[in-house]
Amino acid sequence: MYYNLNKRQEKGKRIDGNSGNYVSIRVGYQPGLAVSSDNSEFYPSVSILPMWGIKRNIGKSFNYEVGMGIGYYWAFKEYTPFYSNEMTNYTERGLALGLRLGIGYKF
Repeated sequence: MYYNLNKRQEKGKRIDGNSGNYVSIRVGYQPGLAVSSDNSEFYPSVSILPMWGIKRNIGKSFNYEVGMGIGYYWAFKEYTPFYSNEMTNYTERGLALGLRLGIGYKF
């Protein structure tokens, strides 16, 4: 959600291509699939991050975007304890940091 477009327009600044500040919610899902050369384990995970960012124009066709946020993640792990042959499930929780850097071209 862009929140300062009217203020930018009143000051004579560009708002074409959504050039302004924004807040958003970033929801991510990682299914636990990855390729690794060192036999690392990857688990399914979900993350939710409130994000704040800016988007600005460079010239007539280029733009850049920078965003950041902090939120929460859940990783769903399975393991076999050394004292049992049964698979055990547990959820790891923690803080997640998000960073977005982008450069775009408007046709």
